[in-house]
Amino acid sequence: MIQFSPFLITAGYGVCFSQHFRGRKNRCYSLAVRAVRRAFVYASKARKVKRHSMRQLWIQRIAAASREQHMKYPALIHNLLKVRDLTASSHECV
Repeated sequence: MIQFSPFLITAGYGVCFSQHFRGRKNRCYSLAVRAVRRAFVYASKARKVKRHSMRQLWIQRIAAASREQHMKYPALIHNLLKVRDLTASSHECV
């Protein structure tokens, strides 16, 4: 994933990223910079929403699989954390 600093966007790179935009946004410098900044903001928000939706899907799939084994999701997570704590404490003693 490429991270761009605000300096790069305002230092002429805004026009580079705006070549595929429609209308004056790909020709006029100030409009291009504004449109590119807005596009980067929307892209950041979309990545956050995508992470959230993937986490929800992951939880739903684990919950469905745990229900097939006659165990509820919170009980499964509680037991996994308990096992993790037991293995972590056993490694500290060695």
